[in-house]
Amino acid sequence: MSWRPVPGRCILEHTAHLPIHANLMQFDPYPITNSLPSAASFHPMTVLIVDDEWAIREVLQKALSQAGYVCHIAESAEQALEIFRKIHVDILVTDIKMSGMDGIQLIRKIRETHDTSSIVMTGYQSRFSYEDVVGVGASDFVGKPVTPNELLVRVRRIARERRILKERNRKHEALHETFKKLRHAYHDTINRLIRASQFKDEDTGDHVMRIGRFSALLAQHSGMTNAAISNIFYAAPMHDVGKIGIPDSILLKPGKLSDEEFEIMKRHTLIGGSILQSPKSDILEMAREIALTHHEQWDGKGYPQGMGGKQIPLPGRIVKLADVFDALTSPRPYKEPYPVDVAMEIIIKERGRHFDPDLVDLFLSVQDEIFEIKRNEGGLREGERDTFLWSERDLGYLPSILKKKE
Repeated sequence: MSWRPVPGRCILEHTAHLPIHANLMQFDPYPITNSLPSAASFHPMTVLIVDDEWAIREVLQKALSQAGYVCHIAESAEQALEIFRKIHVDILVTDIKMSGMDGIQLIRKIRETHDTSSIVMTGYQSRFSYEDVVGVGASDFVGKPVTPNELLVRVRRIARERRILKERNRKHEALHETFKKLRHAYHDTINRLIRASQFKDEDTGDHVMRIGRFSALLAQHSGMTNAAISNIFYAAPMHDVGKIGIPDSILLKPGKLSDEEFEIMKRHTLIGGSILQSPKSDILEMAREIALTHHEQWDGKGYPQGMGGKQIPLPGRIVKLADVFDALTSPRPYKEPYPVDVAMEIIIKERGRHFDPDLVDLFLSVQDEIFEIKRNEGGLREGERDTFLWSERDLGYLPSILKKKE
């Protein structure tokens, strides 16, 4: 047999193809080339070699260290776990059959808490299939005897895949952060539009934000998608954005509106639709729909189009109910807040006339959550049925109140 040393590796190159210690070395079919970049050209990855044969550990550690990897060794799975507790390991190279815990058990244990990639080595290929090994989470499977160069090729491939994945995740996180900033800026712009529309009337500031919360709660229990729930949370507060075009003398009038003034007030729905015309986002599209339909009635006697029943889009029906409840229980220029039981009585009486009957039933089923939002964000007047006064404007607006007064 003729032989010569291969620089940097304890391995024999022979011409007679004689058998050599099967678990340590064999003829090297993977000559060193410069076609692959060395690990040193990147941030070096950490490799842990686990094998109960000292010679294999030493040979493979030397080869991987010379290739630029930070290489550690362990003679058992238990020792490997101790190393994992102390350092981060990128790639695990482990034998399967070892005393104590075997390589498959080691991989399962590590995958519970680490994102390490694994290469499995075994001289018992007939007992373990590629599918079995990969099935437990290993990245590669190589039979013994294995040469350092063959292992190095596999380690380099996995290292390259990990770098690609890490870079993809980094870019994804950066993109996600940029998206969050854009969304925050977008929502901030929406909030400023809402503030501008309510600038004349400070009392409505908290009101419009509660409308968003009430509407999102009702949307959730109505079976709307998560995206639609999020959209209505931001869109509902813009329901009265058209009031920016209503004269202060009408908007802030403490008493009942004349017929002519009420016709002018009704225009805020169309003004809102015009402001939100040609939307470029789902939120603004829903906001426009709500602005145009939140004063329509289930019985078809609302405005501006006289739509009825399920012709009225669901977001418009939801916001109408949320808006009326909060307006009844909040102070306005023309009235003091009504007690909550009075507001609930009005809503129940208007079931099937002003309001979608199914939504009223839903509203009643989640009223405790509605009341809690109201208490936390503006106060809820309870009791005092005998001391409150009906507003002239509400007496002219809700038929059920008129019947009660009579």
